[in-house]
Amino acid sequence: MSEQQKFVKEFQENELSKNEDIKLLAQQKKYLERKLAEKQEFEAHLQQLYDQIDNTKNYQELVDGLANCRQLLEQIFTKEGQAKRHPVETDQLEIDWSKYGVDLAAYVAEHEELLKSYHDGMLD
Repeated sequence: MSEQQKFVKEFQENELSKNEDIKLLAQQKKYLERKLAEKQEFEAHLQQLYDQIDNTKNYQELVDGLANCRQLLEQIFTKEGQAKRHPVETDQLEIDWSKYGVDLAAYVAEHEELLKSYHDGMLD
């Protein structure tokens, strides 16, 4: 039995909650869900601001509208500043996915019947 097959067997026998990669993925999921909620809130604030100033007809109405949106503008610029200081890092996970599966080419090469079937065009 190869090292990879031993790992897969061990992985299948243990509880998922004890697997470090699963814990890492769950943590990343929470982080990304929180970032998504923050982004949606930010977009809602932008839409709200747009709706409030969209109906202005002249410069003075625009200035008055922006003055009335002081708290909303604060929230928008605070979120934008935070996003610039702390960008989302999408490549931070490093999981060796090959340990969770079997390399199909190597598996076929190890078994003569499968290799013959492959050469006969039966495994594409």
